[in-house]
Amino acid sequence: MSVSAVQAQYQILTDVPVQHPETDGWMQFPFSGGFNNPQFSSIDFSGDGLPDLFIFDRSGNTVTVLERISGPDADPVFGLSTAYDSGIPALKDWAMLYDFNCDNLPDLFTYLSGSAAVYQADMDASGVSFSLLLEEMTYTTSFEIPIYTSRTDLPGLADVDGDGDMDVLAFSVTGSQMRWFENKSNDLGYGCDSLIFVKADDCWGNIFEEESCDGAILGATCLGISETADEQRLHVGSTILVFDRDKDGDQDLVLGDVSCDNLVYYENGGSPLTANMVSKDPAFPDSDVPAIITEFPGAYLVDMDLDGALDLLVAPNDDQLSVNRYNILEYENMAVTDTLQWQYKGNNYFTANTIDVGEYAKPVWMDVDGDGLLDIVVGTGSSFEPGMDKRYGLWLYTNIGTATEPAFALTDMDYAGWSLYEKRDLVPAAGDWDNDGDIDMILGHFDGTLSYMENTAGAGNPAIWAAPILNFYGIDVGQNAAPCMYDADGNGTMDLIVGEQNGNLNYFEHSGSGVTLISENWGGVDVRTTGDVVGYSVPRLLHNEAGVLELLVGCVHGSIYRYTDITDNFDGTFNLADSAYLGYNRGMFSAVDLADINGDGKMEWMAGNIRGGLVLFRPGEAVGITDNAALDNSLHLYPNPVGDYLQIDGPPGEGVIINLNGQVVRTFYHDGTAVAVGDLSPGLYYLTLTATSERWVAPFVKR
Repeated sequence: MSVSAVQAQYQILTDVPVQHPETDGWMQFPFSGGFNNPQFSSIDFSGDGLPDLFIFDRSGNTVTVLERISGPDADPVFGLSTAYDSGIPALKDWAMLYDFNCDNLPDLFTYLSGSAAVYQADMDASGVSFSLLLEEMTYTTSFEIPIYTSRTDLPGLADVDGDGDMDVLAFSVTGSQMRWFENKSNDLGYGCDSLIFVKADDCWGNIFEEESCDGAILGATCLGISETADEQRLHVGSTILVFDRDKDGDQDLVLGDVSCDNLVYYENGGSPLTANMVSKDPAFPDSDVPAIITEFPGAYLVDMDLDGALDLLVAPNDDQLSVNRYNILEYENMAVTDTLQWQYKGNNYFTANTIDVGEYAKPVWMDVDGDGLLDIVVGTGSSFEPGMDKRYGLWLYTNIGTATEPAFALTDMDYAGWSLYEKRDLVPAAGDWDNDGDIDMILGHFDGTLSYMENTAGAGNPAIWAAPILNFYGIDVGQNAAPCMYDADGNGTMDLIVGEQNGNLNYFEHSGSGVTLISENWGGVDVRTTGDVVGYSVPRLLHNEAGVLELLVGCVHGSIYRYTDITDNFDGTFNLADSAYLGYNRGMFSAVDLADINGDGKMEWMAGNIRGGLVLFRPGEAVGITDNAALDNSLHLYPNPVGDYLQIDGPPGEGVIINLNGQVVRTFYHDGTAVAVGDLSPGLYYLTLTATSERWVAPFVKR
């Protein structure tokens, strides 16, 4: 497996193939984490002459860098890159790139506290990184005033007056008209390397935005702030794209509105110094296929195929109500002159090249077809595509690879028929609940309840799911139940640890006849930070590669909490070892599961997030096991992976084999003879050998 290192703490696996759902090929960036409300900019991160994609997603405030692989005049091919992540600051609500200082490195502009912060781009041997230049952009009257930008808006960055420096267009907090903040850098003799603004116009373009999706009123007069008290309304959101479409020397305009699903184009019939919009087109950019997307579209100019002509990408900017699949429209620039004429190309490029189940992806590793290879089952908060109602349920990505070279294909978008029950925010957990040797499922729901699905197939067979038992044992943890199965009390049956919206964990002990609530604050776990009301805890208990029991918990902020000191301490308070384990955070509402999917004895980590995508990674070389117990190389297990009989090179002693759910599946006394393991289900196990006062732990893989 190829990896991409991120700050030496974790490595994203970049070459685990996933089949393209519409072709015979493979996805280009399958584990990039999905796209809900992406904002696109171009930048050449590596300096290889090929512009890459900088994608900020306001759903979860996450940046994804897609590095260009294809050359000029070719269909676009990109790959996920994390090489530049350490040089990208934390961003919020909106982010765009613009080379304001004319050094051929686009700089970074982002929302900050009602204005915009500026990060200057720099290039060194490792690529482009950004450093803070201004905490807020300001304009000068008799004193300095922050340039207001809304968190919901996208401001316009462009050389509005054609004097060579970057100006800003933005709506005021109560405005229906756009303000032009003119950059005086060139006029003052500084060239284009400064940001020195004055407010040049309160009504740029002479348009007045009403609550209409057909476009603003043209020819609106403006003398300073011209709106009367009756005309004023609270500005609630607009996306602004400024560019010279007809190449006549002045800037034309495209606006998206928060309450609309279309874009409106305005032609500037004025001059660079005095803009005047003379016509509008609410069916932009192509009357045959206008850019219609639910909801609040934003428009971005990117040369996707490197033919020298700017193409148009359109994506929703509303992080609450928008469609979340097939949600990025691509229009190819077909102009043979300098003008910009776009033709609809499709909406599938980004969605079809990454795993994306919509929103709030909650994954679990399971061998559902009995072939000994772990598949991926993903619960979705909802899947919302253009022209369709929201869908809920489970998605199945089947492992079509081998025991050492995994590969996946989407084989079911309604696995086990869960769409029938219209349960949103499904969180699946896998384990042998009924102790019959096969893997069952327990699922958490938005309403705080659980459901149970029994697998009646028997060990080693493709799963056959009985009808779900809804409202399982009457358990209700409030909201957003997130279950995990583990034999916490060591009685040979699975118990339940259930996360919830409040960020704590609930522990239910399972006996043969039912479940008993033992604790609503199990281990003292709370993934809320100071000031938080909610936490959205998603637990996973597992034995790490040293055989030590750990608790990992996903949370609303997107990091992973790691708890230790759990063994023999189930009634106590666990040790919070890390609230940002591995430095991982690739999107809010994290949910993680672990398994060895290629038989090398090391865990692969899979994490879901709010954007509906998955990230596949493993701890980096710099991250070690910090617990007291550790692997002992003197305990040698072979063959590994094993079929029927496992040989142990170690001293005589008491042996125990446990699975990833903590269940003891075999006890024996090691006297030098091989241990029969042929009846075990395929997967990763840990063998513990105790002799006198010493203890050894080693993993092995059952084929």
